[in-house]
Amino acid sequence: MPTATRKKHGQVIKDARGKALGVFLTMAQYEQIMEDLHDISIMAERAGGPTISMKAMERRLKKDGVI
Repeated sequence: MPTATRKKHGQVIKDARGKALGVFLTMAQYEQIMEDLHDISIMAERAGGPTISMKAMERRLKKDGVI
């Protein structure tokens, strides 16, 4: 018979031997994980791409009226 234990990041479902079978998450937890995964995939796509200095970025933001 599966049992459940609450963790900070979801509810772990275990079998009679204590082996983890799955996790129940709230929708908010699931959505946060999906957002984090999306952010990580964007970073991975951009790895090794062109970069600019902090000073150059500040100049660009000031020129665009952002700061």
